[in-house]
Amino acid sequence: MSRMVIESKARNTTEVVDYLIRRFMRVPPGAEARQKLIEFLNKDLGTTDVAVAQSYMEESLRLVLHLIMSQPEYQLS
Repeated sequence: MSRMVIESKARNTTEVVDYLIRRFMRVPPGAEARQKLIEFLNKDLGTTDVAVAQSYMEESLRLVLHLIMSQPEYQLS
């Protein structure tokens, strides 16, 4: 997951969440659900900067992906 995010050139948690949504969902979540995913990742990483979290973000990314796959919109894919 970390390598995918780094290769996507996402610079912050908002870009990471948007990348993961584009990559794994055909029907994007609503604005509120998207914002909650961003807030979760911000809190879990302790930063919004991907460069800072690069060495320890794998588990957080897996948790966000789990949350994405739990969204009703993901089930529509």
